[in-house]
Amino acid sequence: MTAFIYKPGSGLRRVFIFLLVPMAFILITGGIACSKPKENRRTSGWIFSASTWLSTGQTGFTHTAGNPLVGDPTSELVYDGIDSYTVELAAEYRLRRWFVRGLVGYGAVSSGTLTDDDYVSALGADFFLTTAPGEQRISSTRAEMEGDDLLYGTFDAGGYFFYNRRLKLRGYLGYLFLTEKLQAGGHTQIECTSIFFCAPAGTPPTTTGITISNTAEWNAMKMGLGASLHVWRKLKLDLDAAFIPLAFLSSEDIHHLRTDLSQSPSALSEGQGLGYTFEAMAVYNVWSSLFIKAGYRYWDLRVDNGVDKIFAANGMTAKSVLNEFQTYRHGAVLGVEFRY
Repeated sequence: MTAFIYKPGSGLRRVFIFLLVPMAFILITGGIACSKPKENRRTSGWIFSASTWLSTGQTGFTHTAGNPLVGDPTSELVYDGIDSYTVELAAEYRLRRWFVRGLVGYGAVSSGTLTDDDYVSALGADFFLTTAPGEQRISSTRAEMEGDDLLYGTFDAGGYFFYNRRLKLRGYLGYLFLTEKLQAGGHTQIECTSIFFCAPAGTPPTTTGITISNTAEWNAMKMGLGASLHVWRKLKLDLDAAFIPLAFLSSEDIHHLRTDLSQSPSALSEGQGLGYTFEAMAVYNVWSSLFIKAGYRYWDLRVDNGVDKIFAANGMTAKSVLNEFQTYRHGAVLGVEFRY
């Protein structure tokens, strides 16, 4: 059974192409514009900014329980269309060629849906007397998002390795933190192939309020490259692309209506993975030290193998295989900068 999770630009080759093509464009364009590099005076000082990230995204995961009656995967959950707005504060300090910078953002979700699918094996299909034989999806439900909190931060330290009047190139190492708390309720039965397993398709929600919560926390290390190109006297283009070779995931699920499961939490998913980030920004000097900026940001974090633990109300713990877990988010960034 193929897992659901949408993987934009799947495969590291596509990732590197996606990240490096804009960089190559900057290098070529900057090289043509500045065929005789002339290093500018390197200044020191602070850059403060406030911005908003208008983004949408998806968090999804699958696991396999290993029971002969269930499928592979056994279950898959997708929080999709997670539209969010966040407020960010950032600061950067430059000392000649070197810089350190940090950013923190917090916001809420305005909309989204949760799709919860369950699968059985061919043996399970016979056991539950499904409408058709063979391995299959036996149940699918959909619920509306009831609430969400989004908190993230980054910290980078690096330096400029090429610098002239029009073009600046930089490299850096960094840290990324991202946590999402997703809640959903009002599950509607979309598909059911066995009345012994689930309610008939089309059955409306039988409960109100929050029925399931997921809190996913990512801690990741970044290795990045950046470029700044002055395309006009007051306008510059900033690009940043980072590869994440190591990302740690800890995700907690709470099934609020399941009396057979613990409520603190009901399940815990853990694993190590990778990812990438990309940002393109146009920055315009409005007046003196005041700048406005607008651009696009993309984050993608994933785990392809991990451990899923289920905690029963009686204190027992069952383990299953976490096949994959992915969080991605992208959207427009708008903000202002003040340089001192």
